[in-house]
Amino acid sequence: MNAKMVLIGFLVATVGLGCGNAEQKDAEHANGTAAVDGANKSEGSRTAKPSAPVVIDGKVEATKASLSVSFAADVTDAKIEVWGVDGLSVSNFTLLHGGQPMTQTRFSKGEHVDVDVTFTAPTTVRSNVAIRVRGNFGGAERERVQSFTVNGDLPPATKAPGDVKVGPDGTPVRVMKAE
Repeated sequence: MNAKMVLIGFLVATVGLGCGNAEQKDAEHANGTAAVDGANKSEGSRTAKPSAPVVIDGKVEATKASLSVSFAADVTDAKIEVWGVDGLSVSNFTLLHGGQPMTQTRFSKGEHVDVDVTFTAPTTVRSNVAIRVRGNFGGAERERVQSFTVNGDLPPATKAPGDVKVGPDGTPVRVMKAE
């Protein structure tokens, strides 16, 4: 039984290593707002995940967020959704186009929508407000999801399983207990 567990652990570790990307993120991709004019372009050995050609940016405070969605391509049937993660509860969100509440679902390249969000966040743990932009871009249904951290200096809402140990090379390794 012990030999089976060791073999399974070895296989899981080997598969996990094969699936990862050892390259460090470059500055363009570090904050999740990479350029979208080549949304499906291949960068050397890395291929970007196809997503909606939009840029989502914003500013988050303790009880509200001001987000901005900029369209890098024409879109029809656009839908913008906002929700909370890890205990954050969205009270309200308003979509504004040109400073006015909007109901339209069609935007041209270069247009942008402001999203004003009010929420209640836990005061003892870190949480997130998430936004999804989905629509028909050039005949293809695509979407982009991005989250913004609230109370980033607080501990996470859930603790990752296992214990963190330091490996022989000084890198942290998460050790999971066998069941």
